[in-house]
Amino acid sequence: MIDVFNHILPGSFVTAVQRLAKRRPLMFDRACQIPAMSQLDARLTVMDQFPG
Repeated sequence: MIDVFNHILPGSFVTAVQRLAKRRPLMFDRACQIPAMSQLDARLTVMDQFPG
């Protein structure tokens, strides 16, 4: 299966942005609240729901 929505925020990246950014990028906090955007296991679980 090919993950055509290939955006993911690795945990180390999320932590670094939260620690270092004076202002978080637009939509960053929202993206972090969606498990499939920041947790690989959650992403794979979503992908497993589709054939291919």
